Amino acid sequence: MCSAVYRSAFLCLLLTLIPAEYSSAADRDTIVWVAENVSLKGTHQIISSSITDDTDTDHEGDPAKHIEKSLQDELIKHGVTIVDKSASVSPNTLSLQVHILTYTPGSVGGRWFGFGGGTAACILRSYLVDKSQDEPIAEVIIAKQISAGGLFTANAGQSVVKQAVQQTAQIISSLFGTN
Repeated sequence: MCSAVYRSAFLCLLLTLIPAEYSSAADRDTIVWVAENVSLKGTHQIISSSITDDTDTDHEGDPAKHIEKSLQDELIKHGVTIVDKSASVSPNTLSLQVHILTYTPGSVGGRWFGFGGGTAACILRSYLVDKSQDEPIAEVIIAKQISAGGLFTANAGQSVVKQAVQQTAQIISSLFGTN
């Protein structure tokens, strides 16, 4: 009987150590909208993205600059060309506007105990804007979080941003047909 109690305690401890990345549910963290009668296939250029931090909190470092650079790098990896705002662009070039709705690096100690304490979270809302009409024609919302895992999630604040940026770039490039 005593060994069964120890096994149960060990299993509970082990489950709190598994990072949430390994147990996240697919597609519950993603919303994609494309305007009716709009096809983005064949689009391969985006005007340099503008990043807006809508969190109303001061963050260590500058997550907006990091997200802008990372997103541009990821889009380039996926075959999307990033052009400067001042460059002459083709008619099907879109502008990318990204809003950081939530960014919380969380706490390792809080994630050790689980139950949502210390959660690291990042929510990005990206608009693809048709410059000729100055109207959004597509929207991608990505929400990432890591809420358990203790010391195994020491870089969770950076990890949620990286995951959100990678998934945003992947979805945009798939809308363009460049994947």
